[in-house]
Amino acid sequence: MNLKKSIEYLSRFIKMSPDVCIILGSGLDNFTELISEKITIPYNDIPTFYQTSVQGHKGEFIYGKINNNTILCAKGRFHCYEGYTFN
Repeated sequence: MNLKKSIEYLSRFIKMSPDVCIILGSGLDNFTELISEKITIPYNDIPTFYQTSVQGHKGEFIYGKINNNTILCAKGRFHCYEGYTFN
């Protein structure tokens, strides 16, 4: 993954650093319903970003606000058994 390309793309949508970042686990997708002013960024739109292949893992970032706190949620995550290495 070329992190610089991914960050450049995300910075088009994310203008303020989030106060909180959350990686949602299985069954926690409904949490994003609490977020207002939502911006949804699918992983497959982000240059060089990893894709999730696990069923039920949506594969998108949700950026917005909860109680005036800026939040970024990862809706879907990557696993080593999908062929990724994390070194």
